[in-house]
Amino acid sequence: MVVLVMVALVNAATDVTIHGAGATLPQTILATGTATNPSWISSFQTITNNRVTVVYNGTGSDIGDKLLLAEHPIDFAISDAPLSDLEVAALKSPILHLPITLTALEFVYNLPTDQIRHQPPIVNWNDPAILQSNTHLTYAGPIFPVVRTDGSGSTFVLSQYLATGSSYWPYGSSQRLPWPTGVTSALYSSGMATAVKATVGTIGYARWGVATESGLQAAMVKNSAGYWTHPTQESVLAACMDHSPDFGGFGLPGAGDSWESFSLVNEGGHSTYPLVTFSYALVYRNMGGMGDRGAAVANLLKYINMAVAPSFHFVPLPLFVLQENEKTMQTLDLGLGYSFYDYYNPHVPKGGNRTAGILSLVLSLLIIFGLLALIAKEIHAHFGQDRARGMEDGEDGGERDEMAWPALGDLQQAEEERPFEIERRFLIEEITKGVQQLVKNMSALNANMEALAQGGEEIAHFSRAFRRFYAQVAATVPVAIAAASASGSSPALDDTDLGQVSMEATGTEDLSQSQ
Repeated sequence: MVVLVMVALVNAATDVTIHGAGATLPQTILATGTATNPSWISSFQTITNNRVTVVYNGTGSDIGDKLLLAEHPIDFAISDAPLSDLEVAALKSPILHLPITLTALEFVYNLPTDQIRHQPPIVNWNDPAILQSNTHLTYAGPIFPVVRTDGSGSTFVLSQYLATGSSYWPYGSSQRLPWPTGVTSALYSSGMATAVKATVGTIGYARWGVATESGLQAAMVKNSAGYWTHPTQESVLAACMDHSPDFGGFGLPGAGDSWESFSLVNEGGHSTYPLVTFSYALVYRNMGGMGDRGAAVANLLKYINMAVAPSFHFVPLPLFVLQENEKTMQTLDLGLGYSFYDYYNPHVPKGGNRTAGILSLVLSLLIIFGLLALIAKEIHAHFGQDRARGMEDGEDGGERDEMAWPALGDLQQAEEERPFEIERRFLIEEITKGVQQLVKNMSALNANMEALAQGGEEIAHFSRAFRRFYAQVAATVPVAIAAASASGSSPALDDTDLGQVSMEATGTEDLSQSQ
């Protein structure tokens, strides 16, 4: 136990810098922010008293994915496109997808006119396909498309939309496309806005909000139900809610499931905007070898999942997404002595809780050792009495030796001659079930320990929970032994039965239900 505690102390989280890279689409809310709306990273660093420094580079989704997959040169990636099954299969360690933002893509254009409706493919602004839906349009010049040359999540969303909604689109869906020569190219979302703004007659695609920020115009887009829509909080959220189990959807892929075919593009509904996407945080499931950096990444993800999207044209994630993220994060392996609260603890107003992970580990070990010692004591006392009785029975004529080894295959005779062996097996079975039930209750207790604040109220709560737990431990083993002693056969007790027996014996509630 001393060795384990020493390991925990060595792993106590210290000040650390973590690096991320990837999508530019969520960069405003994630990393840059504004004077009135700080970014999530900035807010997280402030809450941790600047013990964590987060460096994020908007390289484009494709580059971020590649950097993460290249043997950990960065600690996390942000991508608007989930990894393909082939990319996942090539990894040495499993990768987790966590949706962190919900937003949209919009067509931005530069014309001396009012709003237009976009319906590709067309080559001139006075094409009949445009004029049919935009009767007010008078500009007759050529259309100059602007495209992203970097590996981009925006390109991925655009190509998904065109691949499912246009019979003229030959490229499929990808973050990088073989654009024809002569097209104007741009780097990142900022470069797209600059290129479109530079020339009348241009049209491009960028994250929702670029048109407003850059003084450009945004086109209405026809959805799969045939209705023209703008990106709004309601129309973007509608695309996501199609996947909610509460509305007949199938939910999100689980922690170990494939995300390759998942998409929010061209969802049904009259008011649904068709170019909607998550941005995903991509992290390795096994971060034990990353030490403090792994704990800091997990703390950042925990904070982001509880943060509310300010403005920046992002929609707050619905509850079913947040809940699935929590389940996914519980599968992260942070290594011995680390927790989700090493740097960020919502239960501690100032300074974080640097020792929560260590305290949780030490107290868990104490409980386990106490449980084992109690079981050993009860078994020793019970078996000692039976052995003494057996020796007394064997003093006259060696009856003990004769009954100790019944003929093989004669099970009925064995049961009649060796009641002590039957009782022992039953006792071990009951103790095993009792331990399984106690482990369930220990998970609730561990959650309390991880969230311990340094104030007296939380310590008192833990003390009460610990006493109830230990009372339950003390009662379970004697009850199982008494049941074994009173019965000649092994009754069928499941975990629920044993839990009821132990609760009746202690008069306390199940800790998994305690607050």
